[in-house]
Parts: sequence; C-alpha cells; structure tokens
Amino acid sequence: MKGSAIASRDFAPSFRLGLAAKDAGLVTESALLHGLDLPVFEALAERLGAGVAEHGDQDIRATYLTSAPYWAA
Repeated sequence: MKGSAIASRDFAPSFRLGLAAKDAGLVTESALLHGLDLPVFEALAERLGAGVAEHGDQDIRATYLTSAPYWAA
C-alpha cells in the first residue's frame, strides 16, 4: 500500500512523519533511561528525524524523500 503511494507521489498524511519521529525518539529515550540498547530504534529515530524539517507534515512514507531527494520535486 505504501509502496504504490510512493510510486504515485502521494504523501498525503495518514500518519505524519513528524509524529512517527517523535514516537521513535520517545522509545529511544525511554530505552536509554532503562539501560536498554535498542540500536534499531536509534537508527529509526535518526532516519525519521532527518526528514522532519522538510517533510514532517507529510505521511511517514515521505522518509523515502530523505533517501532520494532528487525525487522530491
């Protein structure tokens, strides 16, 4: 479902990238507070956060545009 939306350049939000980045950050923060090592969540939080400034109000699938900025236009 998300793949076909990316292919058709549809980034209308069903779950905003900014909210996903916030949630991933909260998981990472909580893990650190509890002495847990969750490297996948750390990478996910970093990757989601990288796209927030430019695409935070778009759907989470807009993280694709962080990987392929030349497709953003």
